[in-house]
Amino acid sequence: MESAQYSELLRTGALWIFFLSLIHMFLTPYFYKICEGYAHKKMVYPEQREKYGVLSELFRILSRVELVFVLWAVPLFFWFLITEGSRLSIAYFSSRNYIFPFFVVVIVLFIESRPIVFLGERLLSNIANFGKKSPAAWWWTILLIAPLTSTLIKETGTMVLACMLLVAKFFPFSPSKKFSYATAGLLFSNVSIGGMLFPITSRAMFLINPKLRWSSVFALKYFSWKAFLAILISTATYYLIFRKEFQAFPSTVPSRKTTDAVPWWVVCIHILFLVAIIFVRQTPVILVGVVLAFLGFRSLTIMYQSPISFTKVGMVGLFFSGLILFGDLQEWWVLAIMEKASYGGYMIISFIMSMFLDNALVNYLIFKLPLGNDCYHYLAISGAMSAGGLTLMANVPNIVGYLLLRSSFKVRSVSLAWLFVAALPPALISAVVFWAFKNFPIFTLCEFK
Repeated sequence: MESAQYSELLRTGALWIFFLSLIHMFLTPYFYKICEGYAHKKMVYPEQREKYGVLSELFRILSRVELVFVLWAVPLFFWFLITEGSRLSIAYFSSRNYIFPFFVVVIVLFIESRPIVFLGERLLSNIANFGKKSPAAWWWTILLIAPLTSTLIKETGTMVLACMLLVAKFFPFSPSKKFSYATAGLLFSNVSIGGMLFPITSRAMFLINPKLRWSSVFALKYFSWKAFLAILISTATYYLIFRKEFQAFPSTVPSRKTTDAVPWWVVCIHILFLVAIIFVRQTPVILVGVVLAFLGFRSLTIMYQSPISFTKVGMVGLFFSGLILFGDLQEWWVLAIMEKASYGGYMIISFIMSMFLDNALVNYLIFKLPLGNDCYHYLAISGAMSAGGLTLMANVPNIVGYLLLRSSFKVRSVSLAWLFVAALPPALISAVVFWAFKNFPIFTLCEFK
């Protein structure tokens, strides 16, 4: 159902609830500190253990950024009941497409498996060899080359692989707080920008490309080389800023132990499973069958597998399920803003909106405007994808990266504001590249200066 079908009262209220959920998300580190305070009081004042225990668990739940949108879906549901009645409320919540959150859970489950990580490490180590496998060489390889793998394993798979390698090849050397945030922000940005390398790489591009009928040649001319240029400039900039920190690191990153090696036949079967889930991702019944077959194979090869964190992957699914409930109700104000914008405004507005909405949703919504102009779509898509690393909801893989990297930071609670600041320079670099080269060198797409 389109949001225009619902009352203005419902849409306005849903916007305010969504706005409050965004505030809640950025307050999660503060709630975690409150949680720790009550946990400490529970130990100091045993006579009030029950009271402080309840408060501690309450703020622990509120501090879980993965649960923010699911928690705020509760008042959204009651607001639906009040304004639209039970029939439309149930119809809305049951008609959302939850296939993609399930696919994200599955892809994280597969890519995080030891055989796939082992394969990714072996392939990228060949590139890191050019820098004698130093921490700097691995850092460059992960942040510059890993985004290219999104063509094969999608953005979420790339994020999982890059994070697993950063945890093994970079964070053990205790980088400074600023360097840790800079690396995470740069990774989030590079993965989002890497979604423009090929039409089938990113969901945000793939979702509307069939309707735009842009060919692969069109994507190469107007998006691919600019995306790689933006990634290269951003990575080089951050390396120059933090290059002195690498001098305190060991000269070489230790290789994986022989006992951690995985037989190639196990790796090959994992690849076949991975290809299968990518091809059947739109068919839930078959996808579930493939997952069950994978779990069966995993139990047979348990000696070559790493433990599965079902809680973590489940939280990823909950995050995007909640975001879907809110995102589908934002169409009315997104289109109202875009209708009044100039060409330059399209890029700026889509950039800003993608901080708060999934960039795939932004691309989908702005496609509905009856402009039908390649220049308009180029600018809007470039703005949305450039901002994809700024917040956890801006791009699907960001929450996955956040959960995988969170334990590697030398702080008790990862600041979303610091992640935003760290990802902002690469986002601006990307936006400038796509704006500056919109008609370069001979491909005229936008007839204005």
